[in-house]
Amino acid sequence: MESIIIFLANKKTKMKYATLAKICLLAAIACQMVTAKWPKHNSEKAKKRQKDAKDKFQKLKKSGQLDRMMGDNTLRADKHGGKLVIQRKGQYFAMKVKEIVEKHSNETEISKTVLKEIQFNITKDRNDTSQYGVTAAFIEMSGMLPNGANMSVQMFMFKDAGNVTGEDGNIYELVEGGTKTNIKIEGWPNNAVNLDLVIAVKCGFEGKGGKKPKKAMKPRGRKGMAKALGRRDLETFSVCTNAQMTFSPAFNSSENDYDMPAGYPKTRELSGDGEAEIELRFNGTDIFYDPTIESGEDIGDPIDDSSSAMGLRISTFMILGCLAAFLKLV
Repeated sequence: MESIIIFLANKKTKMKYATLAKICLLAAIACQMVTAKWPKHNSEKAKKRQKDAKDKFQKLKKSGQLDRMMGDNTLRADKHGGKLVIQRKGQYFAMKVKEIVEKHSNETEISKTVLKEIQFNITKDRNDTSQYGVTAAFIEMSGMLPNGANMSVQMFMFKDAGNVTGEDGNIYELVEGGTKTNIKIEGWPNNAVNLDLVIAVKCGFEGKGGKKPKKAMKPRGRKGMAKALGRRDLETFSVCTNAQMTFSPAFNSSENDYDMPAGYPKTRELSGDGEAEIELRFNGTDIFYDPTIESGEDIGDPIDDSSSAMGLRISTFMILGCLAAFLKLV
C-alpha cells in the first residue's frame, strides 16, 4: 500500500513538473516573439519622434541664438544669460550658470551675481575643431560680470563616441553628440575664499523633465594617471530622465589644480522653476572647470512607446513566476 502511495505521489509531482515546464516554454516563446518584433517597431517610432523633436527645436530658435550642427544633433548658444541648449536623439536639454555667490569662511554671503540678465557675446565659432582629438562643433561665449570679472563658456559637441581627456587630466567617456563644457572665470576682484557656482539644468520642451540630481553608482570616466595622486574620483549625476552630467571634484585656480571641499559637487532640491541644480565650490581669482553632458533617448531611463514593451514585461513576469513555482516544488 505504501509503495502505491509513493508511486501516485511521484506521478502527481511529475505531472506538476510537466505542466510547469509547458507554461515556462510558452512564456519563453512569447518573450522571444515580442523581443524579435520590438527593436524594429521601437526604432520606427523613435525615428519619427526624434525627427519631430528636431523640427520643433529649430522652430524655437530666437534672435541672439547660434546653432552648430554635428550630425543629427544640434548645439545652441544663447547670448542672453550664456545658456547652452542641446537637441540630441529626441531630447531637449538646457544648461546655464545660474548664479555665482562669494562667501566668507564662516559661510556668510559677501555677494551674489545672477547671470540671467547678463548679455554674452559669441567670441569663437567653429564646426570642425579637433582640439580634444575628436571632431567637434565649437562655440565660445563671453560676458562681463557686474563686478568687472569676465566669464566665458566654451562648448564642444563631439561627432563620435569616445574618451576625451580634460584639462584636469581626467578621462571622460562620451556618447556621440556628447558635450564638454569649459567654464572660465577671470579677474574676480578679490581672492575669494569660497566662490560657489550654481549650475541649473532644465529638460524637455515644456521644462517638465527635471528632477533632483542623483549620483550614479559608476562615473562616466576615470582619473588620469598624470594628475591622479591625491585626487577624488569623478562623479556622474542623473539630472533629468534622459540626461546626465559628469563632474570632477578637481578645478584649476590660477594655473594650479585643487579639489573642492568634501561634499562638493553638491546636489540641491528641484527649484521652483523645475530646474535641477548642482552647486560647485571654488576659490581664487581665475577659475577653470569642465563638466560633461550626455542627453538623449539612449541615456538614462528607456522610453517605452510600443505595445510590445508591455508584452515583454508580461512574458518576463511569467518566466519569473515559473521559476518561483519551480523552487517551491523542489
